[in-house]
Amino acid sequence: MADALERCRLMMGTQIAQLLVPVALAGVTLAHAVAPSALYVASALLALAGTLETPARQALVPNLVPRAALTSAIALHSAQRGLSDILGPALAGLLLTVTGPAWCYTLNAGVCLTLLIALGRMRITPQGTNGRGGVSLQALRDGMVFLATQPVIVAFMVLDFGATFFGSSRALLPVYARDMLGVGPAGLGMLSAASAVGALLAATVMGLAPTPPGLGTGSWWPWRSTACARWSSRYRRRSGGRC
Repeated sequence: MADALERCRLMMGTQIAQLLVPVALAGVTLAHAVAPSALYVASALLALAGTLETPARQALVPNLVPRAALTSAIALHSAQRGLSDILGPALAGLLLTVTGPAWCYTLNAGVCLTLLIALGRMRITPQGTNGRGGVSLQALRDGMVFLATQPVIVAFMVLDFGATFFGSSRALLPVYARDMLGVGPAGLGMLSAASAVGALLAATVMGLAPTPPGLGTGSWWPWRSTACARWSSRYRRRSGGRC
């Protein structure tokens, strides 16, 4: 959709959705009418909006800067996203501790409104269609036919889906923060930011470290990561699952 539709307008549509959801959550929170079903619906809507917004946001960068500055713009965009993934959960945890969830939802809506205004004021270079048609069932069918001929892409998509759907630890962080570590909302924010800190440190190390000899001719990295995962699992079993 980021290639078939105008990316700025697509992002504005997703931002409107991400603005309305926290506004509704703030309203039901202040009315003391929060129910699990409302949270499930809000999570589904935010996930859908984020799924549509992420490719458009990433593909929008080449339309904002000249080609000579594209590499620096992509690096700055990646750094900005990493910094927001670190500061956002940490500050949200502190705000949740001090004020409560209603103000967190309100601040989230304010950030979405600010981004929506910024998108409306942007002067963006028109994107080329490269012969692509619009969004349709035929386009979806053509994409599925193409995937059927690309087993490598299918394998990566299945791997990413499995890691996201079955292996994501973020959904368990509230349980760890409340029941196992007893650190409260502020600690939950720190736990949520920890993965982004690790990703930033790993990217920095990989960018500064020299290329390992024989890279591409062996598979020692997967074996080493598997060994670390097995050691961690064995340690947790011996410690009775305690953190």
